[in-house]
Amino acid sequence: MTSLEIKNFSKLLLIILLIGALLLSVGCSNEKEEGNPDGKKAEKQQPVQKEKPTLVFADAGWDSIRFHNSVAKTIIENGYGYKTDVIPGSTPATFTGLRRGDINIYMEVWTQNILEIYTEAINSGDIIEVSTNFDDNAQGLYVPTYVIKGDTDKGIKPLAPDLKSVFDLP
Repeated sequence: MTSLEIKNFSKLLLIILLIGALLLSVGCSNEKEEGNPDGKKAEKQQPVQKEKPTLVFADAGWDSIRFHNSVAKTIIENGYGYKTDVIPGSTPATFTGLRRGDINIYMEVWTQNILEIYTEAINSGDIIEVSTNFDDNAQGLYVPTYVIKGDTDKGIKPLAPDLKSVFDLP
């Protein structure tokens, strides 16, 4: 594995561990056993088993979010006994679902695309950012090199030799 792959795997593992810790803390009780006034050891009552909620994941349609969802779902279902579901949709629709509480877990979102509403949701407490999946990526519009330089072996002339911006495209 390259150092970048190790770094990304480490981040994914951290996210999974954080989700596990979150689920573990949800399942823990802070109730104290009350003492028995006559000094006899009280029998423990069996707690009423509440059905665990179904945890809902967002699927904004990318292969990477589907992978992250699958890994986290496997851990949550098999390790913690929760049921899971997935709501597919566009980024705006699934992010709105997260803010409203219809979606519980959003494993990957391109915050630069929705920066204003993302910041608003963080500041209002509607959502909590737990971690970052990828911090070494870039978002942009890309063209093949032959569009700028051409390809003499294939007889392709440069279509946009002075291309510096999408506004320079013919």
